[in-house]
Amino acid sequence: MTHAARSRYFYNVRQDLISKANIMIIISGEKHGKDGSMVHSDTVMSEYTLGIEHGRFAIPVATFGGCSEIVHTKIAQDIKKRMHPYSALPNGLFAKLADKETSTDEMIETVFDIADWIVEHKLAASSRRSSIASDGGAHPFHSRTPSGVSLRGSERPRSSNHQTNKTSP
Repeated sequence: MTHAARSRYFYNVRQDLISKANIMIIISGEKHGKDGSMVHSDTVMSEYTLGIEHGRFAIPVATFGGCSEIVHTKIAQDIKKRMHPYSALPNGLFAKLADKETSTDEMIETVFDIADWIVEHKLAASSRRSSIASDGGAHPFHSRTPSGVSLRGSERPRSSNHQTNKTSP
């Protein structure tokens, strides 16, 4: 397979996956550069951009650095301006994605809590463990901001006392 054919193949695979997913979980996003050092992955950033163009939601796990940290910063800036649906997330939940003191188990739970919140607020039509949409994921009230999608005015979800059903082992 030629390099061009391989690139087209993987581009088509990414297009297909993004078309089916409502939620993108971004972890790291680094690759080895030509000199062997770690650099930001242009592919991850293009996947993020493509996902946003399709109205998908990103959950960037910023503690790993790389592109996930860049995306987290962009979304955090929109949250501060109240220009992103995540503005209505329970206090501190999005920030936990960048907290290096958060344990692996807490990080996984945080990702699922945000995914659940997206589904509960009907921003994505998928279940907790599956991000494959039944309706393509597009909703008529979505509009884009530099970091992702946001809701217009009165359609912004209201913050609620989000409580996670946690059970002890």
